[in-house]
Amino acid sequence: MKLYYNSQSDAGVEIRERMKSMSLAFTAEMIPEHLLKLEDGKEVFQGENAIAKHLDQIAGELHNWYYCNC
Repeated sequence: MKLYYNSQSDAGVEIRERMKSMSLAFTAEMIPEHLLKLEDGKEVFQGENAIAKHLDQIAGELHNWYYCNC
């Protein structure tokens, strides 16, 4: 995953910290002219709400995987 965020965006910093707390493998690049964007494979999520929704989905999958009785 690759996160692009604007240096003036608190949301970018918050999302980066959330991804760290979830122990996700990602790179982050601060680009002044860029809007908040997350690339996950071939999928691209733009904006705070879209990225938060995607991270919520990943968190749910991680939770299910961790507690799986497989």
